[in-house]
Amino acid sequence: MKEKLERLKAIGGRAGVAAVMIATPFAAHAEAGGGTGAVDLSAMTNSISFAQVGTAILAVAASLALIYVGVKGAKIVLGFIRG
Repeated sequence: MKEKLERLKAIGGRAGVAAVMIATPFAAHAEAGGGTGAVDLSAMTNSISFAQVGTAILAVAASLALIYVGVKGAKIVLGFIRG
């Protein structure tokens, strides 16, 4: 188990270094680009409707809650039947 943990740590360390090496040129390009230091993303963010995303997330959460309540109710009923 300790051996697997050591391998996982080594992989995680390499992945972290790779992520930094990949992200550094993008950060440098973004910093040098505008002169103000701020990137204008309003063209992308104005076209996204977060209301629909929120509704979808709430619908999924409600369906999961319904499933969990149904399973719990079935366990209670089976417990009554078994005595």
